[in-house]
Amino acid sequence: MKKTNFLKSVAAVVLAGCMFTSCEKEDLSATFQAGPAEVTLDVDVFDALSGSDVTNKATITVSNAEFTVNGTAQFTTGVKAQTITVTATLGEGTATADVAINATKVGGKANYNVKLVIADGLKFTTTALGSTEKTAYAKFEGLGHDATHTHDGITGWFTNATDYFQPYTVKYEVVESKFTNFGKLEETAIYSKLDAVYAEAIQAAYENILNTEATSETATYESKASAWSYFNVYVTVTTTNYKWTAATKNSEEVVATFTYDAISSTEAESVEIAHPSHAGHYQPGHGHGHGHGNNSNAGGGISIAE
Repeated sequence: MKKTNFLKSVAAVVLAGCMFTSCEKEDLSATFQAGPAEVTLDVDVFDALSGSDVTNKATITVSNAEFTVNGTAQFTTGVKAQTITVTATLGEGTATADVAINATKVGGKANYNVKLVIADGLKFTTTALGSTEKTAYAKFEGLGHDATHTHDGITGWFTNATDYFQPYTVKYEVVESKFTNFGKLEETAIYSKLDAVYAEAIQAAYENILNTEATSETATYESKASAWSYFNVYVTVTTTNYKWTAATKNSEEVVATFTYDAISSTEAESVEIAHPSHAGHYQPGHGHGHGHGNNSNAGGGISIAE
């Protein structure tokens, strides 16, 4: 089979989930104006076979103009959950990727990373097929209360059964990119008829996703539980199923496909309700002083299960 020199750039897309950073919360009774939600969209484009960075040579666009490619966009009323599409082109190579944007409240920050690998004559597409969400709650140490309380459909409330604030600190994992459940590269009949350099580029793009290292970091969330309250801190873990497709650029005939899951997590958020047996004593954001007894320095962490 005769080799060609068409390969200048193939598009394989690797979505690297999202990273959220939490805000430190002051006394809940304080009055403040939260800043806008901030969403940073980082896009990198690489040549499939050489691996060289061609971001500055590629044309990169996003389907929703409210977002900024390789920059930070601000949203004064927060960000609603949505799916946006990032597209990169270089020569005759094209890459598109769906990016599942999670709802982000005012004051929240989120990073979304998209990695595209590209080559002439091929079109690579990553499509979000669907997502599932799971809530992970914190486990505290040194509170003197277990987390077996169940109320309002939530299992795992901690209690502050005093007239005092309960300050606490929670460490949690921010999952920026974690890929799992990789499917086999399914090749169509046209694959065997491809010029060898195209087949090599498709294989390189596929392996690029398989070999992406999971990235995460530890963040800190600080707050205070109100007097006579049930409280906890949680993150939402989202698993999105993606389908990756390689097709010929001109005729758009499908050459190969595979599926995989991408896992990401939201920023930490707190939740509290009135203590069921002392609801009359509960006032959100109220308490005496900055803690009481052995519970003044409660700490905990959120574990994200595989």
